[in-house]
Amino acid sequence: FGPGTRLTVPLTWGGERRAAVELEKRIPSRRITRVRGGATLLSRRNRALEARDTREQFWVRGEREFVRVLRGGVWTGVDFVSFGNEDARVTRLGADVTLDTRVDPMLSRNALYARVGVERLGVRGGGAPLRSFIDASGYLGGPGQSLFVVRAYRDGVDQPRPAYQKVLLGRDLTLRAVRPGVATGDTTAAGTVEWRLPLSSPLSIGRFGVRAFVDAAAVYDAGQRLGDQRFERSAGGGVWLSATVFRIALDVARTSFGTTRAQVS
Repeated sequence: FGPGTRLTVPLTWGGERRAAVELEKRIPSRRITRVRGGATLLSRRNRALEARDTREQFWVRGEREFVRVLRGGVWTGVDFVSFGNEDARVTRLGADVTLDTRVDPMLSRNALYARVGVERLGVRGGGAPLRSFIDASGYLGGPGQSLFVVRAYRDGVDQPRPAYQKVLLGRDLTLRAVRPGVATGDTTAAGTVEWRLPLSSPLSIGRFGVRAFVDAAAVYDAGQRLGDQRFERSAGGGVWLSATVFRIALDVARTSFGTTRAQVS
């Protein structure tokens, strides 16, 4: 498709199975600098509601880079959902702004990442919830090569979601050592404090290191207050290897309700 084009075929296997085709095109324009689009097949088990969630997703997104560390985007798309014995269609229209001063997403020091956005979910026969989300991380230099990462995350809506649109507690986005889907709700809030220590030379192509972390997360229904929620916690550590375009990690953590679990990502 000419210069400045990238075709990506991501494949995921595990708690969430996903296959997609994504096309990205950079455009020499002042109004829009990049266009992306794609199609996705997604399948996952909703353990909280004991149902299989299968989706076909089609989307397109436009982005503008204002400066190197600041960009904005708008998108639209449609999801065809099969959830248990229910079939549904969800249309999406959203916008976001991203600030990213990191050079290396894994080992940047004294850097900031923040993404804030809103999305209107058009649910056929089920209203139009307005979703808002924020994902922010701060990277602070520690002793030697080590660094601390502090992360805050929230994804919520202004009215109840259908069952197949509810967010799940678990996985690396919210609470490590918890199988995805043990709890579900309209909104999730989470936070993490993590210490990372690279053990290899900064000049190595591949970086190897260890980390320790504490996660806290809650899911709750629309209309409830964040301050009234009980946050579950997990604490643990792991090892990771990062080399150019890939990263692999093994974490072991124990939750506040007494379970221990290993996670490979």
